Amino acid sequence: LGLSLNMVTIGLYAVFGFARGWLQATMGPMFQAHAPEDIQSTVVSVASSVAQLLYIPLVWGINALADISVMTAMLGSLVVFAPLVIISTVKLREYEGR
Repeated sequence: LGLSLNMVTIGLYAVFGFARGWLQATMGPMFQAHAPEDIQSTVVSVASSVAQLLYIPLVWGINALADISVMTAMLGSLVVFAPLVIISTVKLREYEGR
């Protein structure tokens, strides 16, 4: 059980790392195309701050689930982050189509 959970964790970190890199590579050109030049850095900074404000309590909650069970923490990660990935993917595809 421990080995399979470790493999799942490694897979999740790989997927999250890939998603983060993909979002950063996609969002930069999108900000440059849609935001005025004088506020581009502000837009990126605000987006980063909001993301951190959302991420910090989510990590705390998932860690609280891990105190109950490791499997519960994995399920919590999936429940929290899968919809965010789906919504982000749909929105990015909409913007790329414009």
